[in-house]
Amino acid sequence: MVALVGWIEQPKYKKGLDPLGVQQPCIAVYSALLPGITNVTNRIAYYGFGPWFSWSFAQRYPEAKPSEFIEMLRRAEVFSALIGARHALKTPDDFPDQHDGALVGIDTLQSVVSQGANKLIRLSYYATLEDVPQRYFKNRRGGLGQYYLGVLRDEYRLLGDHKNGVIDFTIERGKPMAEAVAAGVDSDRFFRSIEADKVSLADLDSLSCFCPCQLRTKTRQAERALLLDTVVGQRPDLSESPEIRLRSIGLIIDFFRAADGCEFCFSPDTDFLVACYSRVLPNGQPWLPAPSHVATANVWAFYWRGELLSLAMQRLFREALLQIDSHGARLQSVEAAGQWCTSIEPFSEIIRQKPKTYDDLLANTKAKLPSLADIGNARHEVHLREKVTDVSGDALPAVDAAIQLIFTLLVRTQPALLNFEKVLGMNQIRLENYPINLDSIASRARMRWHAMTLKDCMADVLCWILATHRQVALRKLAQSGDDTRRLRMGEEALYVYGDTVDVARTAPRLRSTLRFLHDLGLTRPTKQSHLPVPTQDGLRILQQSHAS
Repeated sequence: MVALVGWIEQPKYKKGLDPLGVQQPCIAVYSALLPGITNVTNRIAYYGFGPWFSWSFAQRYPEAKPSEFIEMLRRAEVFSALIGARHALKTPDDFPDQHDGALVGIDTLQSVVSQGANKLIRLSYYATLEDVPQRYFKNRRGGLGQYYLGVLRDEYRLLGDHKNGVIDFTIERGKPMAEAVAAGVDSDRFFRSIEADKVSLADLDSLSCFCPCQLRTKTRQAERALLLDTVVGQRPDLSESPEIRLRSIGLIIDFFRAADGCEFCFSPDTDFLVACYSRVLPNGQPWLPAPSHVATANVWAFYWRGELLSLAMQRLFREALLQIDSHGARLQSVEAAGQWCTSIEPFSEIIRQKPKTYDDLLANTKAKLPSLADIGNARHEVHLREKVTDVSGDALPAVDAAIQLIFTLLVRTQPALLNFEKVLGMNQIRLENYPINLDSIASRARMRWHAMTLKDCMADVLCWILATHRQVALRKLAQSGDDTRRLRMGEEALYVYGDTVDVARTAPRLRSTLRFLHDLGLTRPTKQSHLPVPTQDGLRILQQSHAS
């Protein structure tokens, strides 16, 4: 009998982005609301640029090698970012971010044109694949390959992905998009420049037609029209999920129409979510979405409730770990840890100050609960959220706000409200892998917490959180080899390991969407710290969304 002996490497610790798995249900909801737009697809011009480059390259170099495609693509991305950065410097306006904001590699390339030098810029110097400081982007296939390829391939069928590394356009959808782009730019001069590998500031100025801001001009009208048809969803045959995307975009435009350029409270994207949840605009006026948009607004409100729950649970997890670590408590199980946490501050002090039972605290919360529309009230969940995410000061107010937020959500929850099955369909997200969610907390409150003392209820909440973290971390370890465990079992007791837990917000694709609307000329900025307003084209899209 032969015995094989080998070393087993210890899995490497990784901080992880969602140690409780509480963000995944939220991500599933906003992904369903804005398919085909992601948090890294920040400029809609790349939706045309990708097919145009692939088509133009194939026209010019039919016998090219895959390595030559990669080299020219990287030079093209460097060149287009330099054009945007130069146009931002040369164009006086109140919104310079519209030119070079979020362009691939702009953090590295912005300073290249701001130096004002007359020397030629060598594109390959920044397009290099070598690990050097001036490299504009690490991924071999640039920002197109890392950020945009997935949605352009899967949602819009504009691009295809070859095993040899080449990104190809599709005949049915990619070629018409490429031709629409080519109708508004100087393709020949662009390719001559990247072939030469050296460009001057005058070259950048002469090709300002490639700046993303030019999408709103007559020159690039054909490209803009096709992007509206494809991405906004004016033509349902051009993407896989156009109706829901058009409804979300229509709802956003309706929000801006109703707000009429008023000052925002938090940020345009957050104020939109608060309005969906409360049906109140940032100026305090009521918002009544059109009947055709109410269902979409309700789903965005459902996402927001999940986000609030996620933040509250993350904060309780953070503080439980900090206390276990700082006290060096010798605890043998997560159940013991949950019970122990309720006996020390800040948890013990909060429990002491509140009613003695879960039922009493729920009744007390209900009696003092502001109306959903009273977003200026300090007890409103919008403001509790701000306290929960504040990690700069004393933990007691933040933990208290987290508990208040959970009980507020439980009071607000009604049987008629949406659940995950209504929003996403039967078990589309596999909620059993993400035990803490809106559906499960309502069930747990009803089945377990009723008639408990508040201390026992809080112990159960903390045990649930710690056990969920163990379940989520072990699944990640089995699937990817990433060890994200923060609470581990040592030889004698549990101990805390790794970085302090963040209280992280999700990013529901709204900032990318708002930039798209501006780039396409569907909204226009107003004063600083004020919301944008729809243009006439935006109002036309709004009318179309009513009928979708």
